[in-house]
Amino acid sequence: MAINKLPSKSGLFYQPLGDILISESSWKLVIFRNLEPLFLSRDSLKRLIANYETVISSSKYITPSIYTTKSFTKVSLDKIDTRLNELSYYTNNHNRAKRELIDGLGTVLKWLIGTPDAKDAQYYNQCIELLEKQQLDHNQVLTQQLQIISSTISNFNDTISRISYDEYSMNDNLNRISSYLNTTNKIIFDLKVSEEISTVSIQILESVLSLERELDEIITSILFIKSGAIHPSIISTIKLYKELLATNHLRINNNLVAPITLGNIHKILESTTPTSYIYLNKLIYILEFPLVKNEKFNLYHMYSIPIKHYNSSYYSTLFPEHTYLATSTTLQRYVTTSILESCKMFTTKTRVCKDLPVYNYNARPICEIAILQSSSKEPPSNCELTTFSAHVDTFQSIGNNQWIFLLRFKTPSIVECGNQIEHQEISGSGIISLKSGCKFYTAFVTLNAEEDTMTNLTYPIITVDIEDACLPETLRQPIPPELHPIMVKNVPLDSLHIIKEQIKVQEQLLKEQQNSFNSNFSSPKFSFTAMALGSSMLIFLLYKCCPWHYFWTRNRNPRDLQPKSGCIQIFNNCFDNSRQRQSIPLATINTSALSEDEDEDENLPTTARSRTPKARSLF
Repeated sequence: MAINKLPSKSGLFYQPLGDILISESSWKLVIFRNLEPLFLSRDSLKRLIANYETVISSSKYITPSIYTTKSFTKVSLDKIDTRLNELSYYTNNHNRAKRELIDGLGTVLKWLIGTPDAKDAQYYNQCIELLEKQQLDHNQVLTQQLQIISSTISNFNDTISRISYDEYSMNDNLNRISSYLNTTNKIIFDLKVSEEISTVSIQILESVLSLERELDEIITSILFIKSGAIHPSIISTIKLYKELLATNHLRINNNLVAPITLGNIHKILESTTPTSYIYLNKLIYILEFPLVKNEKFNLYHMYSIPIKHYNSSYYSTLFPEHTYLATSTTLQRYVTTSILESCKMFTTKTRVCKDLPVYNYNARPICEIAILQSSSKEPPSNCELTTFSAHVDTFQSIGNNQWIFLLRFKTPSIVECGNQIEHQEISGSGIISLKSGCKFYTAFVTLNAEEDTMTNLTYPIITVDIEDACLPETLRQPIPPELHPIMVKNVPLDSLHIIKEQIKVQEQLLKEQQNSFNSNFSSPKFSFTAMALGSSMLIFLLYKCCPWHYFWTRNRNPRDLQPKSGCIQIFNNCFDNSRQRQSIPLATINTSALSEDEDEDENLPTTARSRTPKARSLF
């Protein structure tokens, strides 16, 4: 578990939700299948099987495998009848006939659930018929942002044509078999008849299974459409890429959600809104691709954080106008909404939103954008602020296994991750992040982290500071230069926003005190005082050094003195040829100590020093 501080202490926490693209129009791709050949093929197979059973009943040489094939054929034919009956059910064909009678109801349903009404169905059918008759220019349809594709069902039409051809050829073979039975009874011809019957039975079974597979693909594609996906049998990625690339020049000033490349086809399909219906024996698929501008908006979920003022029971909050805010990079254009139902996620952290108006801030300013654009610490004038007294202790989920917590006191908590259990205390405000599969317990709340795969994306965290300049003078109290944690209590975070940031004010006071000290330290008075102290210390040192200099001069070695007195120092006192100095005894010498001060001379006693002569005097 990780606990982080709130990125913003301003009263507004912006949780990034990714990017959104605004769609103002759409490009419709219509793909249709004619269902009439299905019913014709079913009827042809039934007639063929009836003739086949007649031949079998009149033949004497029928192998067991023929009866087995006949049973499989009958079962598959029953499935075909069931699939054809299900088509109307899956596409709500009967309800469409009713909506066609009540045109207004169809229009309402189109806006509510996204299904075409009677006029849309008639319009699409007329365009298809005119294109088939080559009476409508293809470019004329494209200018109406409508693209019709009929080539995708060429394989299906080939299958139906093959079944019709097989019916003719198999009927001819059955007539020959009947001719063999009527003209000869030889064993060799009977064996030949048995072989021909087996061949025909296998061909009938293959035709029935082929038609059954086609119906299964159609029903599966309809079920995919109902779930918002596109089945590969509707259109292949290569075919879709070619069709969109061929008409790219017609989408002027509007683009698809991604550039048209083979690598981006899956992204384009994710943004598609598919629908399907049956009209006049035509199964019509409509793929609606949103057309967006090149400008992306950053989407944020705004949470209101109450701030408790220092030494006061009051809290300040800011009420946002909407829950979600999407801004351009320049903050000049924005989108606000309280719900995201009109937005569809087509890639990770990217949505396409329809029917959301884009506003210009200069024409329609709002509080949320004003806070982001303002460099002042005072709240903008168009922000609605509220001051109240309350106790706040709450946990607010912000997604991605994260929760904002606001607590008044230290709260014991337990974190359980598998077999590991950790005890700790939390207080103040912050964001709790839990790992996948972990649980967080307190005395009044339990948080469970979801186990899922997540992608790390980096978004700028908007931090805005709001001062308490909006509070009345009676609520303002002096703040000491110590920093204190923010204290907040039970307030819904989705409906409130912070007014002020006490920590920033305290830091400002600390900076002012520091600047004041630096100013005093560098004043002229301080410089004069320092010079005076330095001069005094220099004079004192000179005073102390002069007596020591005199004493040192007085006690220097006599060798260094000039012979100014009457005393003579004899250095060489050798009396013989030896180089060794001889000891010369001296007679008694009376000496006295002289003082520099006359007063000290009178007080000092006279000392005498005598030595017993042991040798003859030199003089």
